[in-house]
Amino acid sequence: MQPTVSTISAAGQVEATGSIQASGRLEGGVVYAPVSHVLVSVAGTYKPMFAAPPTYVFGTRQWEAGVGSYVGLGEHSRLTGLLGYGRAITKRGDYNLLSNETWDVVQADYSKSFAQLGYTLYNPRFSFHWLVRYSYLAINQLTVADYYRNTLQPLDLTRLDRLDALFCFRSQKGLPPHWRWQLSAGWSVPTRQYEVLDEHGYEIPEARRAQFVAVMLGVGVVFCPTH
Repeated sequence: MQPTVSTISAAGQVEATGSIQASGRLEGGVVYAPVSHVLVSVAGTYKPMFAAPPTYVFGTRQWEAGVGSYVGLGEHSRLTGLLGYGRAITKRGDYNLLSNETWDVVQADYSKSFAQLGYTLYNPRFSFHWLVRYSYLAINQLTVADYYRNTLQPLDLTRLDRLDALFCFRSQKGLPPHWRWQLSAGWSVPTRQYEVLDEHGYEIPEARRAQFVAVMLGVGVVFCPTH
């Protein structure tokens, strides 16, 4: 999931965001300030298991919740921080276009703890956001296909560390009051690589692919009923 973006500046303000990512994921979230300088957030993402021709399918379900704070750095800038926790289930499979059949290649079930820092530059018409997030992923289950045995075999990979960087632009142009559209772009990289070997001492390719560099591109809308 992409880091949480917020323009909240006072107690009682709330923002709801919905977006679609270039990967096909649907994401949604809410940020609320119950009291001054305190933020709480919840977010989720979903992508159904549908074919991505010609060779594979991919699906995911994730949720997260966070708590943090914001502080003004002048009339038109703000610093925000969040700490949070979440869970995710993802699956990737091979797809045969001729037979319209799929079979699992990778299944993952993991929890994550994250810390993020963001800087916002804004005015009443538009805003710019720069965010950095570190995530620690505790893997509960990670299995890959064993084509020789025609089964799914567990991988000895119990954690991943990732660093996300995101830029986001929001604007009210062309929309009614309290609505914004947003564009976001960024990337997610592993901060360290873990080598996983099979019983013969060879590196397992799918373990390396699980530690991929991901590009984040998205477009969405924001509803700010209180500001």
